Amino acid sequence: MNTGAIRKTGGTEREPELDALRGMAALFVVLFHYAGLAKIDLPFFKLGVTGVDLFFLISGYVIFLTLNKITKAKEFIITRFLRLFPTYLLIMTVTLLVIYFLSFPSFPSVKVIAGNATMLQPFCFVPYIDDVYWTLTVELEFYILMLVLFQLGMLDKIEWVGLVLIIIFLGYHYIGYTFFRASRIYISPRAFIPVISHFQLFFAGIIFYKIKKIGNSMFRTFLILCCFAISLYLFKDSGKSHFFLDVWQYTAILAFYFVVFFMFAYRRIAFIAAKPLIFLGAISYCLYLIHGKAGLLLHPFLSGTLHTGPASTVFLLLIIMIFISYMVTFNFERPLIKYLRGKWLVKPSALTNTDIIGNSVFGDNKSL
Repeated sequence: MNTGAIRKTGGTEREPELDALRGMAALFVVLFHYAGLAKIDLPFFKLGVTGVDLFFLISGYVIFLTLNKITKAKEFIITRFLRLFPTYLLIMTVTLLVIYFLSFPSFPSVKVIAGNATMLQPFCFVPYIDDVYWTLTVELEFYILMLVLFQLGMLDKIEWVGLVLIIIFLGYHYIGYTFFRASRIYISPRAFIPVISHFQLFFAGIIFYKIKKIGNSMFRTFLILCCFAISLYLFKDSGKSHFFLDVWQYTAILAFYFVVFFMFAYRRIAFIAAKPLIFLGAISYCLYLIHGKAGLLLHPFLSGTLHTGPASTVFLLLIIMIFISYMVTFNFERPLIKYLRGKWLVKPSALTNTDIIGNSVFGDNKSL
């Protein structure tokens, strides 16, 4: 029996390798940020800036899996809302409290707070309260796009639809960068619809789903290679990896992610499903949301209060963030999802393991 096979629990598909990959992505992002706080300047930690790329790959896979298990748009909307918003709003409140007590002059206005509550900050013309929230905007736009395709009955043709979309988005980037580099014609769409700079990663995740569930083909391999090449082409125009890595470092880590996903599609990475990574995958959404702005403000406070060095303070901060994420995940997020799912009559079959134990954000997938 293949240990990498899907396990079913309570009518829900569980793919432990995905949980482990999500945990790995969250760990990469947190280590990237906290290495900076600890003044550790090592290439390995800088690679963590690409953790969001891995989140987007996972999200493409999981969202397409979810849409293949539902029959009504309402189910998708409810499950996505439950997975994203309650925990997000709680963690945002915690972050606001940290800002209030430790950096009151920078406390955001009511307009900024209200705009951030939507996850669509660019459309509300407000800055992100925490820089890591930018990936949630990308994720939400991807969800909306996939919901539209679901409603139009185009998921059966997703490979061709996705190919058309990546060609359109690539054409926009090429023409915009070549002829309108400093113009709003090129800048504004990327600011308001950032998913156009990351769609190829989500699409790659969808193709990996197809490979795992149906099998590979020359066309699917071609699409994966296209997604990889487009990500390299957009290296300086999507995310902030280019601020910390050169193109060869980015190529190497992105190739690693794609190879890992190929191995996952062929059920060859069961060994990665170690309990520590699965645990991090379970709390990854909370950990991703809480570690950024709150961590940045708590680090000097803890260091000054405890008189510890940067590295020791970061280690303590990491423990605190993991503990908070654990408490929120298991004492707030999961019980609330279970309760509201029952109240709103969401069928169990509509849920995947991303609805129960983790999230694809990192949002998801700059200063992350």
